[in-house]
Amino acid sequence: MARWDELLQAIKKQDSLIWATSTDADLDTFERARGLRLPDSYREFAKTFGCCEFIGEVEWFRFATPVYGDRSGAFNLDTHDAEWHEIALENAEDALREDVHYDYANTDIAVRLVFFDSDVGGAPYGFDPEEVTDTTTSECAIYSRRDSPTNEYFRQASSLEELLLDQILANDLRAWREWMAAGCPGEDRRIRINPLPRRR
Repeated sequence: MARWDELLQAIKKQDSLIWATSTDADLDTFERARGLRLPDSYREFAKTFGCCEFIGEVEWFRFATPVYGDRSGAFNLDTHDAEWHEIALENAEDALREDVHYDYANTDIAVRLVFFDSDVGGAPYGFDPEEVTDTTTSECAIYSRRDSPTNEYFRQASSLEELLLDQILANDLRAWREWMAAGCPGEDRRIRINPLPRRR
């Protein structure tokens, strides 16, 4: 994808670190297990960047991908999605109980999400496979949980590209483009990215 190609040029990769990217087989296995089709943009992201952490202007975002072929990865998609899905199901059950004193809004959305990302504050991000925004590429709306009394999930973006390139890294990409156009003077304006390590 052209936009991932630009991001790949814009990042500052540490060559000393091990970059474990996903394969089509990894992604196909996850899709079969969940009975859904992942967005094309996410598939290309997983094969290009793998399980990683973008360090943006404001905060850090950690992306889970099916990388390791098992559930031992610190941010393996199977593990990350399963953990947040369990929380979403518990919240949905609690929302029906009279003895629970927490409000949980729109839990119907939360239980169907595929959780692939968290920010440094722990807020989860997930694709909604029931809200497809492009049938050709299987792009889905992305929701995140808002830190509020109702723990509400809100629509963040219509695709992964929009979330990452037009929101999370928008200012960083703009600064990189300006730096490149000016002939790369002074401070290095490439975007920082780290691979997430495998658990031992």
